[in-house]
Amino acid sequence: MPIQIAGALIPKNGGTFYLLEDTYFRGGLRVAADVTARNSLHPSCKKAGMFVWTQSDRKLWQLQADLSTYVEYNPSVFYTHSQDSPNSVWTVTHNKGSTKFVYNAYDSTSGVMLPDSVISVDSNTIQVTFKIPITGKCTFAFDLSV
Repeated sequence: MPIQIAGALIPKNGGTFYLLEDTYFRGGLRVAADVTARNSLHPSCKKAGMFVWTQSDRKLWQLQADLSTYVEYNPSVFYTHSQDSPNSVWTVTHNKGSTKFVYNAYDSTSGVMLPDSVISVDSNTIQVTFKIPITGKCTFAFDLSV
């Protein structure tokens, strides 16, 4: 049975103990020793969208709506594509879930290039086109708020 609280919780005895233990919460941010411990969380402790930090591999995971699938959470807004074989069309699979970005393109000597076109194929793929086959890199910064 839930207890309604109208004020702040304050520890007794000088606050030398945990006020609340995270193992008793549902959702939010949890810490697990490893992926096995993460996958063993009791169903009553799971909530779609919650995060679990696994100490063994130092990764942050987000629980999906099916309450059994975890996806590694990487909030980085940056992505660098390296094109090691000459091609006039670079297909960039960034998996950022966004079509809003800024970019810079560089040839293999770090000279700035201006592509003929840069288009979002979908929210995880960009196509960069040049007049001739070329190698180099393209860096992207994404707006992940949309």
